[in-house]
Amino acid sequence: FKKFKQQSQLAFKSFLKGITADKKVSYILLWTGEKGLGLFNSWDMSESVCSNSDTLFKKFERHLEPRLDHRIHRYEFQGLK
Repeated sequence: FKKFKQQSQLAFKSFLKGITADKKVSYILLWTGEKGLGLFNSWDMSESVCSNSDTLFKKFERHLEPRLDHRIHRYEFQGLK
């Protein structure tokens, strides 16, 4: 997801420079496809939050980044002895 975010931000800085925040959100949702749109529709967000591209990126990051499993980390740590 980090590459997608970086590519999106580069597009917004170059050939999509000067577009409104609502259009940025629309482009992000178009680029994420059906699965991304499904995730977006499943989140309960207000209108002000929906129109902010940075908040949208944070929501996608929180959902898509792998979660840490403390049991596995504890097991790996104990194996280092």
